[in-house]
Amino acid sequence: MLSPATSPVGPSLLCRVRGWFCALPLAYVQETMRPMPIESLTSPSFVQGLSIIRGVPTPVVDAGALLGATDAPRSTRLVLLRLDARRVALAVEDVLG
Repeated sequence: MLSPATSPVGPSLLCRVRGWFCALPLAYVQETMRPMPIESLTSPSFVQGLSIIRGVPTPVVDAGALLGATDAPRSTRLVLLRLDARRVALAVEDVLG
């Protein structure tokens, strides 16, 4: 089992998404938070909608749907990711460490 210190991508944030455990490289993680209000959009099925996070409209992506889960999301946390000049909030069930 890889620890965050020995992960091939470096230090990572471990999250639970449905039945999976996901490691997100800390280099991309800006912060974690409780879910914010989400405005639904007509968009791909894995995009829950837009949320205003720190004054900026930010797309919220259901990590489980992105990975192929078909059950309803049970997100309890958002992980705000910075990807170059873009931001996205990843909806996950739990942040483990």
